[in-house]
Amino acid sequence: MTTPEPPETPEPQPLPEVPPAPAPAAPPESPETPEPIETSAASGATTPEPFSAPEPFPAPEPAPPSAAWAAPAQAGVAPGAGWSSPGAVVATPKQTVNGMAVASLVLGLCCWCFFVPGILAVIFGNLALAKIATSEGREKGRGMAIAGIVLGWISIAVLAGLAIAWLAYGISNT
Repeated sequence: MTTPEPPETPEPQPLPEVPPAPAPAAPPESPETPEPIETSAASGATTPEPFSAPEPFPAPEPAPPSAAWAAPAQAGVAPGAGWSSPGAVVATPKQTVNGMAVASLVLGLCCWCFFVPGILAVIFGNLALAKIATSEGREKGRGMAIAGIVLGWISIAVLAGLAIAWLAYGISNT
């Protein structure tokens, strides 16, 4: 009877080398610092060294935001997922709200005053949706763009209905 062999584990990837941090400047000695004790070499005792705290590990420099999006992720693995070394910093770009989505929502809310803001709300909303879709997660505001589009179309329909009713009323009174 044979025992099954354990599956092979992949070899760990070597970590990138980090340049050493510059040595910090030594603080000026204060009168509270004890002087080292010196003893004679005949007694065999050694001179104790003053205590110094170990240097902390240098913090890794974050990658520029464009580098986080430059290389495509491995198939089926999300960026930043899986094993990472302790203290590794995963740089995620900050999301921003698309300005055209905000403009679309504001114009959609203000469209009851005139006919033009409804049309602009639809145009800006569609442009914002296209830009958000191509931003790869760097921009948000999809809901605001959709709300602006819906409000714009509703205002266009209502104002077109009012224009038709006004025209019909004008024709019937002549």
